[in-house]
Amino acid sequence: MEVSVLIGSSLDLAEVLNRVMQKAKDVMDADAVSIMLLNERTNKLEFEVALGEGNTTFETLRKKIVLDLGQGIAGAVALSRTPELIADVPADPRFYKDADKLTGFTTRSMLAAPLIVRNKLVGVAQVINPRGGGRFTPEDLELFVTYCRQVAVAIENARLHKVLLERQREQQQLEFAALVQQSFLPQRCPV
Repeated sequence: MEVSVLIGSSLDLAEVLNRVMQKAKDVMDADAVSIMLLNERTNKLEFEVALGEGNTTFETLRKKIVLDLGQGIAGAVALSRTPELIADVPADPRFYKDADKLTGFTTRSMLAAPLIVRNKLVGVAQVINPRGGGRFTPEDLELFVTYCRQVAVAIENARLHKVLLERQREQQQLEFAALVQQSFLPQRCPV
């Protein structure tokens, strides 16, 4: 219930992303979380939010690491559209080490889930390292996948709201331009 309230509390995409990932970090009791969104123009995944200890943001990742579909664990999850539990991330040949190099963070265990709305891929969310060591469990993955379904809907709602606002702004600009043009016309036909 708390997650539903959180997701419905804002239509600003950046705010929604930060809130849902902070909540994912708490709910999953993880050291770090990240979300990569699919850029529809380039068909690549881009980091939007990456939070670490004490909700420290890893701004070094934002827009700097871009993955092709199939590249890294996140890219593989995006391509297959199948959530994954990776118990030993460094041993996984798909592991993309550049994110750890940029942040100084050490990834040990990970949950990764695709964000899908109406059969459309929106991005990939990841939860990294359970607090206190150990590894994630299949039950953790199930909970995270359920959470990610709601996150995907929240992202889509925020995007649609942004498009609606842009269309309204364009409509207002067109109406203003029409008024300006009409002001140049004479009030009466000249005789």
